[in-house]
Amino acid sequence: MNAIDTAWKFIFDFFYCEKTELIYDFLVDRKHPATFGLPAPAQIQAQIPNPCGWGTGMEDSVLNGGSALDAVVAEFAATGNKELKETADHLFAGLMRCARVSKEPGFIARSVSPEDEKSYYFNSSRDQYTHWVYAAVRFYDCALSDEKQKQDIRCVLRLIAEKCERDVREENGYNMLRADGRIGIIGQMCGDIGAHEHLRLPMFYAAAWHVTKQEHWKEMCYRYLSEAIEKTLPFAPENHRGYVTLQLQYSLRLLYDVIEDCSVKTQLLQLMTRFADYAEPLAIRNGGQLCTRDKEEFCFRYRPWNQCGEMRYMGEYGGYPYYNPAQSEWKENKAFYPLREVGEAASVAAICPHRAVNEQVFLILQRLAGYIDYENHYTYAPLLIACGYKLCLENKAVNSK
Repeated sequence: MNAIDTAWKFIFDFFYCEKTELIYDFLVDRKHPATFGLPAPAQIQAQIPNPCGWGTGMEDSVLNGGSALDAVVAEFAATGNKELKETADHLFAGLMRCARVSKEPGFIARSVSPEDEKSYYFNSSRDQYTHWVYAAVRFYDCALSDEKQKQDIRCVLRLIAEKCERDVREENGYNMLRADGRIGIIGQMCGDIGAHEHLRLPMFYAAAWHVTKQEHWKEMCYRYLSEAIEKTLPFAPENHRGYVTLQLQYSLRLLYDVIEDCSVKTQLLQLMTRFADYAEPLAIRNGGQLCTRDKEEFCFRYRPWNQCGEMRYMGEYGGYPYYNPAQSEWKENKAFYPLREVGEAASVAAICPHRAVNEQVFLILQRLAGYIDYENHYTYAPLLIACGYKLCLENKAVNSK
């Protein structure tokens, strides 16, 4: 088994839950899977410790599942291996679970409790929607998806677009509302937001237009697109975490594939190329440096979310306090962001069309995946390394034709 396969297997052995078909966030020991120690349904329903589920072990199942499904689509594009459909079906089913668990149409839950298969935190985020939408469109356009799955995607993407049109108004602070109908946090879609976030709204409308062919969603996309591109131009990837640039690249790529206007496509491609040119040498440099460090640096051990001592208070929104265990942000945790950001940087480079990835990226990802001591690792960071590699395989296959 090669190093990338080992990283992929590690995730599905310890982080993937067959019951919910979702990938959870971290391990607290090596005797139990990542579903061990999650908040109880009663705690989730009471939105404890925060309505985002931050730091609980179930805040990023859609990010994880979206990245994994995208990677399976990429591997299929590179290899044509039809046996990948089984994995794709499971990952898609998990994403659909998060799209159907709420009574609020168009709401995407971050994760779902494996204990009762229905409890969820009701503050989602732009990021969760971005991964869901991008992965869904990629799967929709792939031969791995069947007609029933395509129908499900058309339905959910239309509901997301309708939620955007319904929620993103001045009286709501231009937010996508929580599942309880109130304004939460990290759901603002336009106005005073980061440069990397302005393209999310036209992206969501473009996705609905792409799969439904309804002109209304095209009009909604174009209503925001020009200004969103203009406000994206100042984005500086060196000032942000890797996932930020990756999500922006998702928006750019989906819009590039859907938009028909050649001048707009040129703008989008220029931005993607700029970010890819930044990310590729970053992946090579940082990946190489990580392989010279003591392996014990990557063995940070997570605690159960309710045994972290004093939690970071993030404020009160919509009637609920937000307390965050925030273990991924702790200074002593060198196992999470440094590793995952190499995979994310490689993905940013691989996603850019008409640009072949440097062969060194493949070597670095393989080397880093093989450097991790999986017997003493507790994060899902290896998933992003494996995903980056699979996206690079697709890039190579496309650019060698």
